[in-house]
Amino acid sequence: MDITSDNGKTKIEGDVLVIGGGASGLTAAAAAAEAGAKTIVVEKRSTFGGNAAIRALEICAVESPVQKQELVDISRDALFKKVMKNCRWDCNP
Repeated sequence: MDITSDNGKTKIEGDVLVIGGGASGLTAAAAAAEAGAKTIVVEKRSTFGGNAAIRALEICAVESPVQKQELVDISRDALFKKVMKNCRWDCNP
């Protein structure tokens, strides 16, 4: 990634630009970076997570092996309702 400044403007160059640091955006960015792309993520909020962030610094998942090991019991439907309530039913899952 190249970052240069000219005439008070900053120019950032990379191979892939991901708009949004929510669950989908971060997944796309990670996949691009793992494939060797110079990846840039732009997020409008002060934290990553988007509508998938239930609490600060937390990104949700359901039925993962780690959750099962730690006895975290939440269904897909329950998590869907929790995420939708968090965004006041104003997002497109």
